[in-house]
Amino acid sequence: MEQNILDELDNMPEHQKIRKLDQMQYALEIFDGNGIDLSKSIEYGVISENDQVFATHNRHLFMKYAGDLNRYLHNFISSSYTLMSITNNVMSNYEIDSPVFYKEYEEKKMQLTSNPVFNIFFQLRQYVQHIKLIIPSRQFHWDRENGSSRKLLLETDTLISYIEKQTKRSKSDNEIKVINEVTLKYLNNVGGEIDLRNLFEDYIEAVHEFYYWVYSRLKEIHDEDLKKINEKRKEGRKLYIPTILSTNITLYKEGNMGDLDVIFLNTMDSLTYEKIKNEHSDMNERILAMISYIESDVGISSELKKMILGLI
Repeated sequence: MEQNILDELDNMPEHQKIRKLDQMQYALEIFDGNGIDLSKSIEYGVISENDQVFATHNRHLFMKYAGDLNRYLHNFISSSYTLMSITNNVMSNYEIDSPVFYKEYEEKKMQLTSNPVFNIFFQLRQYVQHIKLIIPSRQFHWDRENGSSRKLLLETDTLISYIEKQTKRSKSDNEIKVINEVTLKYLNNVGGEIDLRNLFEDYIEAVHEFYYWVYSRLKEIHDEDLKKINEKRKEGRKLYIPTILSTNITLYKEGNMGDLDVIFLNTMDSLTYEKIKNEHSDMNERILAMISYIESDVGISSELKKMILGLI
């Protein structure tokens, strides 16, 4: 029965059109997830409560933190490029009878590509393809501010030098040349150092403003198609979610699932799952919130609900 519904869904003409929207949604989820990881890592490094990590005798702790931060930065930059590539692919293969949408899209895209912060991260992506950012390094350092917190500072000299070289090589590509010149002007104006936390927050804001706008507008345009598909998907979820929960409960009782909230994996999209986790630090409250979400989505039997509550 479940397979029949999946086959029906796959063969729906509406589904063929919406597949790319699903890809974009997934890319946004990955981007946001990597953004959360990087944000937490930056925050860990700048608060004074973690001074022990930066003590001379704890260099092993510092090197571990530095390695984690470096990895989160790489993942975040990579996921931003994936989001950009998928969105470009969606737009190049989409046929929408809406001149207004395309006009709005071009205007929004122009705002994004002329944003110097967006272009700094674009250049960072280009840069890390050739040079691995090792922290601590000559590209990054920490600066104590007001005796209570640190700034994680990105030195701009190396990046400026790299962009200038790329600009000279890109004279035949006017778009890249203009983008690089906008970025260089911004970097020169801010001086020799940039606070990575502020840069990251400004970048997240710029990306969300554009990509969530594109995704939301496409959803509006395909509202009727999405309604049909979501109804069919809901039929499928009603069938497989009880099976997933029952299996995960068994695995949890056997000690194979880790924390209790893990039993809800694959019963909701990852963005919703992470959102509930972040909103409820108390495990019992988190489980109740996840049960409530499942109830409102596809419903849950009293027997299955009782089994989950019995684990709290």
